[in-house]
Amino acid sequence: MVKIKYIFKSKDKIKSATQEQIDNSLNLSISDFMKYRLTDQIDWYDHKSTFMKKRYQFWKKFTFVCAALTTLSAGINFNKVVTLFFAAAIGLSESILSLQKYQELWINYRTITELLRKERIMFQTKTGVYQNSDYPETDLIERSEAIISSENINWSNLESNNKDKRKS
Repeated sequence: MVKIKYIFKSKDKIKSATQEQIDNSLNLSISDFMKYRLTDQIDWYDHKSTFMKKRYQFWKKFTFVCAALTTLSAGINFNKVVTLFFAAAIGLSESILSLQKYQELWINYRTITELLRKERIMFQTKTGVYQNSDYPETDLIERSEAIISSENINWSNLESNNKDKRKS
C-alpha cells in the first residue's frame, strides 16, 4: 500500500479526522486521502452549491412576484405607496443578487464538485490520465488539490473585487 504524507488544508474542519491527525500530518493511505480530504471537499462544495442555488432562486422568485404585483397595482390604479413598495422591493432584491453573487457561486461550486467527482471516478476505474500513470495516487492528489486551489484563488479574487466595489 502506498503511503502519502499530506497536510490537511480545508475550508471547514474535517469531521472524520482528529485534530491530532491534522496537526501531526500523518502518513495517510490513498483511501484515507479519499475519505478525509477528497470526499470531504466534494461534500462541502456540493452542500455550498445547493445552498447558493436555493438563495439565488429565492431572491429571483421574490423579484418576479414583486414585479408582477407592481405591474398589477399600477395597472388597476391601486394605492401608489403599495406600488412604490413593490418597486423598491425589486430594486432591493436585485441589489442583493448583484452583491452576493449567488448564481456565480452556485455555478462555481457545482463545477468544482463535478470536477472532483470526475477525478475520483477516473482514479477508481483507472481511466483517463490514471490509465497509464506510473504514480496514479500522486496524480490524484495533485490534480484534486489543483482544482481546489484554483477555486480558492477565484474566491480570493472575488472577495477583493467585492471589497473594492464596497469602498467606491
